Formats: sequence, structure tokens, C-alpha cells
Amino acid sequence: MRISTATIDCWLQVGIQFSGDYFDFEHHHWDIGPSSLIDSGATNHPIYTWTLFGFGNDANGSWTMAGQSNNLQATVRTLSLTSTTVSLTNPIFGTNSLPAIGNTAVQHPVDELTWPTTLTWSLNLATPGSVIYSDANPPFYQRVFIPFNIGSVVRGRGDVGGMFQVDFVFPGTGGQDWTHKTQFFQKPGNVTARAWWAWTINLV
Repeated sequence: MRISTATIDCWLQVGIQFSGDYFDFEHHHWDIGPSSLIDSGATNHPIYTWTLFGFGNDANGSWTMAGQSNNLQATVRTLSLTSTTVSLTNPIFGTNSLPAIGNTAVQHPVDELTWPTTLTWSLNLATPGSVIYSDANPPFYQRVFIPFNIGSVVRGRGDVGGMFQVDFVFPGTGGQDWTHKTQFFQKPGNVTARAWWAWTINLV
């Protein structure tokens, strides 16, 4: 059994947009490449690309992140010589990060999330086949670009305008409490982080 391709997604949300001083939204996406033959060895390291989109704000200002990515290595293996359970993992939380862009007070690294420990399947699974999972009702977001003009019309010539972006997140329902499994910048202690996970692992 080998992994041919795989994708993992996590939507992580803290707070409710437009309802207070603190809000964070992160969409972590992983594209995982092919693995070698899966066995109990710890040297099977498919390459993956971690991409992160997000934005947020607190009392000090706002931050944004739009599609920064990093190429990294996962590990796929059976849990022991006699086990038929396969586990796919990424490095320990806090190993990798990408920079969020903001003012001096809020610019900060955003850490890669560790994949759920439930990301496992049976070595006896029929191939070719897929392992598919999704938490119900994740949030979704949209980025809207709105044109604007600067200044006024002078002698028949309009001053150059531009575009600004507005990000909207529509809250999901449910998800998993991820409060103690991730790190936020200046996160209030009484705010819960909710995570929605989804993955598809194609096996050959």
C-alpha cells in the first residue's frame, strides 16, 4: 500500500467576526505527494505543501495572510511490526511557522497545526481506494475586492483609484475544541478555538 495523493484541510476560528475586539480565522491546507511502500519503518516521508490563508484582529490592530506556503515532510507508517493500523503524521506542533502580516503590535508567526491523531486507517484496506473524512458544517469565507476612487475630478481628470479587500467568514456549527492544541497571538483566555477537519487520502 502506498499514498498516491492526499489533501488535508482545517478551518480554525476564534471569536465571532464583527462582535468584539478579538477575531482569528485560519484555513490550513496540505497537499501531500506520493509515499513509498508503507511498512513499520520511520523513514517513509512523503513531501507535502502547507498553505495558509487567514486574518484577524485584536485591540492592537489587524493581521492577514494570503496563501503563503512551505514544503515539508510527513511520516506514514504502521504503528509496529505486527500492527495493521497506518498512521500519517506531520512534525510536532510549533516546528514550522509562516509570518502573518500586520502592524508592529500584531505581526507574528502562525504555527502549523499538528494533524489529528485519528488520521489513521487499516493496512488491510482495499486498494486502490480512499480514506475520506469531514467534520460537519465548517465555516466558509469569501474575499471581495471593492474599487474606490481617491480625491476628486480636477479639470476633467479623475485621480487614480484602487482596490481594497474585505474578508467575510460565515461561522460554522460544531467543530472540535482546539483551544489547547494551537497557539494564538494575544488570544484572550476565555475564548474557545474551534477547528473543523477534512481529508482525502488516495491509496494505491
